[in-house]
This record gives sequence, structure tokens and C-alpha cells, in this order.
Amino acid sequence: MDEYEGVKCYKNIASLPDNVTGIVINTKPETTKSLLEEVKTKALKTYGYSRGHDKETISNLPENDTNIITKECIMMFAGEVKGIHGFHKWLKKSFGTFPK
Repeated sequence: MDEYEGVKCYKNIASLPDNVTGIVINTKPETTKSLLEEVKTKALKTYGYSRGHDKETISNLPENDTNIITKECIMMFAGEVKGIHGFHKWLKKSFGTFPK
């Protein structure tokens, strides 16, 4: 799709604008691995994905300037978060367990 609710969509990671610094992936493991290969070519500094991760996939990511977030609610990272996701974020921050 070219657009979703007025927001431009991109067909692949390589076509993302240069000002994109992070990415959230929520796909099946076989898709995640191929997407993370694309991510490496774009030099993104933050990776967040909640499904399809394994130790092998994580070990193949670049170590420099990379913040890998797994097994977390991705909605906590969606800017100003309200409702249950906002509470979840507040709780994690209060106990010092919010990913950095």
C-alpha cells in the first residue's frame, strides 16, 4: 500500500527516508531475519521487535549504536502514550526496568 490513514508507506527498509533512526518489527521469525538484514544496510541505530527473535538473529546485528528491544510491549515506545500502555511505561520506569 502507498498510504495508510494519510501516512506514507514504504515498500522496503531501503526506501525509508534518511531521518528515520529506528524501526519496530513485529513479524514471523523467517520474515524478521530478512528484515534485519535490510536494517543493517540502512544503518539504523535502534531496533525494536517483539516477535520472531532468537539469539542467533540478535547476535548477527551490529553492536555499535544499537539498542535492541525484545520481549517488550512496543506500544510503550509510541511517543506520548496513554491508557494501559502509558501505565505500563510508567510502571517500568518507576522500577528502573524500562529499556534504554
